[in-house]
Amino acid sequence: MNQRERILPPYTRRVNDTQHRIVQLLGFASLVMLAMVLGFFIGIFGMYGWFIPTIPVALLGLIALWIAPDLDTRLDVPMRRFYFLYVALLMMWPSYLAFNVPGLPWISFQRVAMFLLVATTLYSLATSSRLRGEFEDILTSHTLLIRLFIAWALIETVMMMVGGFESTSRWVSHMMIWNFMFVMSAWVMSHEGMAQRLTKIVLIAMAITSAVVIPEYMDSKPIWADHIPSFLSIDPAILESLQFGISRGADYRSRSIFVNSIVYAEFVGMILPFVLLSISWSKSGWQRTLAVLLLALAITAGTLTQARTAMIVTLATIPTFAGLWAWRRYQATKAQRDIVAPAMLSLYPAAALTLAVAVLTIPRLRTMVFGGGQHQASNNAREAQWDMAIPQILKNPIGHGMGSIDRVVPYTNGAGKFTIDSYPINLLIEFGIPGFLVFVGFFITAIYLGIRVYLNAESRDEQVAGAAAVGIIAFLLARLVLSTEGGQGLAFGYSGVILALYWRQKHARRISG
Repeated sequence: MNQRERILPPYTRRVNDTQHRIVQLLGFASLVMLAMVLGFFIGIFGMYGWFIPTIPVALLGLIALWIAPDLDTRLDVPMRRFYFLYVALLMMWPSYLAFNVPGLPWISFQRVAMFLLVATTLYSLATSSRLRGEFEDILTSHTLLIRLFIAWALIETVMMMVGGFESTSRWVSHMMIWNFMFVMSAWVMSHEGMAQRLTKIVLIAMAITSAVVIPEYMDSKPIWADHIPSFLSIDPAILESLQFGISRGADYRSRSIFVNSIVYAEFVGMILPFVLLSISWSKSGWQRTLAVLLLALAITAGTLTQARTAMIVTLATIPTFAGLWAWRRYQATKAQRDIVAPAMLSLYPAAALTLAVAVLTIPRLRTMVFGGGQHQASNNAREAQWDMAIPQILKNPIGHGMGSIDRVVPYTNGAGKFTIDSYPINLLIEFGIPGFLVFVGFFITAIYLGIRVYLNAESRDEQVAGAAAVGIIAFLLARLVLSTEGGQGLAFGYSGVILALYWRQKHARRISG
């Protein structure tokens, strides 16, 4: 051994010694063994069989992270950037467009952003007691909400097992896109100015997704349907749907960046409160004009979906937010000579009655809300689904397990395809009455907290809680006639926003007191 090898052994490459050859051989054998194990499980259990051997490896990785030394790497800024990157992609990029990589699972842009966010967050939590303390302090600031959240996560896990692990990939997706979004939103929005930044992203997303609807409606297809590059992949059935469109009667049903027009209608309803919030924030005439134009564009885009859901959530969110705004202004200015808020509150009952009469008496408006002859098939299908579901709910009120819906309620439409048109059916069948009550109770609690924070808000950040609460109301209304997964991730994110702003308001009062 020469002098260099004696002084710097960690930095000296030994490419011919026995130890290096053994390590090289073991590494190659490990890769071959991994390929054999993955191939075996995929051959037996299908494409998603790779989850089974991955679980113990992932658990070992998490244990290794947990015993890592406390270094406090200060990755707060990258975590927030990856969070906003994911939110922007979630709201502005079609989820059905992914990277075309043969032999790999669906790698969408949203999944890449979520992986970066999860990896950075787990490493930071494992190496920073400060960050763990922040998460704990924020998440435990409201006992009922966090208990309902934990109960929902446990129910999902148990019902995934009851379903025979058939929905493992779906469970993982829920853990990341739903539950993890709640946790991350709560932490990110606890920082000054982050809620206003989120509002800007939401408004940009509303402008983009609404603007592309106009040319889509004129061409009866999304503007990118004929221009998908070769390095992106798309499900052939979705591509066919994009090319030929979906119509109700003679009217094309717009869907923007989404697969389903009703999912887009739900999205519009969940974004409208933020547009209304931007109107209330406007300080100049041109800002107010732009905000009102965006509102008009959003309502137009929702109308072009030809979905009653769009009209229902619009008629629910606008009056609700307007009422909250008027009441908040009344509380803030009742000691002053302000006549705007008292006038709005006085006119509110009359305006609500006028709206109700208009819906009941104007034929076109009544059809847009309650439906007409072209909607009768949907109404009949929903009634038939409930007739099939109720006996199964009474037979097993604690739930049949995750992924059991198509087996327990095997309803098919005229084309012979399985479909469910009401999310409460999914919840009651898969997660049972307890799961349904926990799911709904979680969001009702979030709505209550959001309204409470908004009415007592002393900053623009805290006012965002009101828009998030009304957005969750729109989500719950849309779920009555929609069962596909769409707005749940956004709704859980809104709930995290509300919890963060509740914590900030509570923390500020504790300091001032």
